[in-house]
Amino acid sequence: MTSVKSKPTKGKLQGISAIARISIVKDGNSTKSQIQEIISKQSHSISYSPIQLSVNGRQYVLKYPLRCLLEKEEDFYIIKNEFLDLIGTGVSTESAEANFNEEFDFLYHRLNTLKKAQLSSRLAEIKQMMNYYVASVI
Repeated sequence: MTSVKSKPTKGKLQGISAIARISIVKDGNSTKSQIQEIISKQSHSISYSPIQLSVNGRQYVLKYPLRCLLEKEEDFYIIKNEFLDLIGTGVSTESAEANFNEEFDFLYHRLNTLKKAQLSSRLAEIKQMMNYYVASVI
């Protein structure tokens, strides 16, 4: 995600957040980037789609990429999967990813220690989907 600044208004810059497609050109020792297209943040998002999750010495190998949204709100990055009700946050994408992985690990283990009768219908669906997505835990 890139921040694009508008023209000064009465001596102040007004910032907007947007998603942009950029080109990066390396010429010898210098690197230049140029915005090719600015895409509205309201109608587009950035995807985070891990195929493996590593946390607490365990590695979850998934059958399919786990489609999540990656957003930046003020000084924090947020990774969320609305279907599984999982959110990870952090001051960097790496820390948000680590937090998301910890939340996934906690929920996976918690749901799999409970019997179906102990779960609400929504949590039973989440458990079923998590177990469907996870090919193996190493």
